[in-house]
Order: sequence, then C-alpha cells, then structure tokens
Amino acid sequence: MKHNVMTTLAIAIVMAFSNYYASALILDDEGQSSNDEQLVYYTLDPPVPCGDGSPAGFYTDAYTKKYNRSSSSPSSNNMNSNHVINFMFGGGCATASACAATRTVQPYLTSSNYEPASITGSTILSNNPNDNPAMADYVKWNVPYCSQDLWLGSGGMNEDLIRGGSTHVLAVLDHWLEWILEADGVEVDTLVISGVSAGKQVYGMHIDVNSLISRLII
Repeated sequence: MKHNVMTTLAIAIVMAFSNYYASALILDDEGQSSNDEQLVYYTLDPPVPCGDGSPAGFYTDAYTKKYNRSSSSPSSNNMNSNHVINFMFGGGCATASACAATRTVQPYLTSSNYEPASITGSTILSNNPNDNPAMADYVKWNVPYCSQDLWLGSGGMNEDLIRGGSTHVLAVLDHWLEWILEADGVEVDTLVISGVSAGKQVYGMHIDVNSLISRLII
C-alpha cells in the first residue's frame, strides 16, 4: 500500500550534555504517575534484549487519548505532526569488574525489569505547556538505555552482558516509522531527536536523515 505521508520534515538534533533533556519519573505518594498524560512503556516486537536478556522497549504517549490513536484506523485528522524521540543516558562499562558493579549498583542500566509501567516526562518530554512551552503538544517517545554499550552493540555477548544498543535504536526508529505509516495522508512537520550522555551517540552513529525522509515519502 502506498502512503502520502508527508510534505515536509524538519529534523532538529538536540544532543545535550545536561540532564535538562532527560525524562524524569514523577510519582505521587502512592507510587503512581501524577499526570494523566503519561508515557506508557511498550516492549519491542520482534523482541530486542537488554543486557540481561530482558525485553528492551520504549515509552510513548502516542497511543493515549491525547492523540486519539487508540483507533485501529488512525488518520491525519487525529495525529499531531510533531514528534520528539529521546535516547537516555547511562554511561558504559568495558571490563568485567565495571559491568559487575553496574549490575549491582545500577541494575536498571542493564535490564528492563525495573522500568515502571508509565512515567511522566519532564523538560522536553513534558506535556505541560508551562514546563515545555515549545514542545508540550509533541508526540513523545523516550527510550531507556539498558545495554551499557553506548548504543553501539549489535547483540553480541561481552562481559556477561548482551550488547544490543544499536539494534535497540534501529528497532525503535522502525517502530516510529511504522506508526507514522499507519496513518494515510499524515504530515510530519518536525522530528526532534535528543540524547543525554550515552544517548548523544545515537545521532552520529545511527540517524541517517536522508534515509528517514526517503522511507517517509513513498
């Protein structure tokens, strides 16, 4: 099936050194997200493993009522044309002792088993226009980091960790493209790709702007 997907695509790259661009988890006293417009966690299908073999995934509000995307037949009338995809931070480990320490002290950097079912984004991932006046109404995508390979690995085992960061990135981008292509006639105006610390590697290593545009204009 052919899709008239977009007329223009502006890709803004925000590769930040500051945690200003990180997604924050904001919980209320009962441990629940305090904002109704949450980013919900989804595992990738087909599966991509985190360092410990648990299924890698992403957070998004793309399927919430805000964008009316619960319908099995989305259309350009119910989809926001602006998106932000953020790749998370977490350093990297290269030796057995360093990786063992990470698994012990920060196990969430090697596993998806610690990911909450939903989060509330902050700064550029916030849906609150007071906190995020420029991008509050953007469709948000946030990608946790769980491979300790600077998002570079293709799935091999090293220091008792599966290094599948590159596979994770490409799978998320493929999912985003498929989500866009489900909506006939939709226009993508702006895609902001942001990264923090290790997440900054994503643009230089994985983002081919021309390829994204060619896959959208079909």
